Amino acid sequence: MVCGLSVVIAVVVSGCVTTTVGSSNGDPPQCTADTDCAGFDTDQDLCTTAACVGGNCTQRLIKNTTECQCQSDADCTYYEKDCSRGTCTGHECAEKIEPAGPAPKQEAGDCSVLMCDGTSVVATKKDDPTDLPPSTPCIVATCEASGPKQTSVADGTSCGDGSVCFVGSCLACKPTNAESCGSEGGDEPKNNAGTTASSFAQETPFCAFSSGTDIDWYTFFAKDADFSHDVFSFKLWSTAPSIEVCIYVSCEKGGIPEGGCTTKVPGPNGSQGCCWTGAPSTLQPTWDLDCPGTTEDSGTAYVSVRAPGGDACETYAMTGGY
Repeated sequence: MVCGLSVVIAVVVSGCVTTTVGSSNGDPPQCTADTDCAGFDTDQDLCTTAACVGGNCTQRLIKNTTECQCQSDADCTYYEKDCSRGTCTGHECAEKIEPAGPAPKQEAGDCSVLMCDGTSVVATKKDDPTDLPPSTPCIVATCEASGPKQTSVADGTSCGDGSVCFVGSCLACKPTNAESCGSEGGDEPKNNAGTTASSFAQETPFCAFSSGTDIDWYTFFAKDADFSHDVFSFKLWSTAPSIEVCIYVSCEKGGIPEGGCTTKVPGPNGSQGCCWTGAPSTLQPTWDLDCPGTTEDSGTAYVSVRAPGGDACETYAMTGGY
């Protein structure tokens, strides 16, 4: 009689629990200890033994000992090198040299192939310009002397019907009305005002539309996270000859944000900011934000984009963040 133990089948007797280990149908267990299974080990293999598991006798494999190093090749992986593999024979591990030729394991897209000579475990590397990393319509893969290289094609390169390449991504940028598209795009016309700006996903390239008079507003929380550079940085492309980008910040701890430009301009909800204007291909607004009186340089950011002097339908792409 055992009190306070977990049971499989239990009968309450005088406040204690009498336990019986057995199968769910009431059959008695085959064993309660490994010694009960001695009669089951009949294969004459010194690297197997009978064991009691869950009340049943079963075979247990012995390995990683001097006499029983392994049960299969998979137990001999410490012999695996570029040009060798481990084999298990008679429970003993041995090293087998691969035949001359390409090594069994290769790294795809590294512009090289590992070669075995049939005698050494060490492979030699041979340049293979046909072993290119993956390419896309917006990324060209090449093999250089230094190894594989992936290069983004020029921003604005066509990559499909109405789609263009931007920082290596293919973005759908086909307006519904190519004659007047300033009112097209997500959250239009709501995002024409800074107080109802669209949510901005940082470091995610996107495409939008504008005109000479349209203005698009975006907002996000600029978090002064550990190990960040606390720098606003944006990249743009557009069919318009010139783009204006303004970044405004409302510091979480208050005060007029510092850095970016000498003279700040007012923005939405009491924010202050800076504006940059120029050719889209060369325009890369940056701002090393510094909120006054604190080391916590976090705040709500607002970003406006417009194409002053542009046509009635201008396409632009942008990415960036804090």
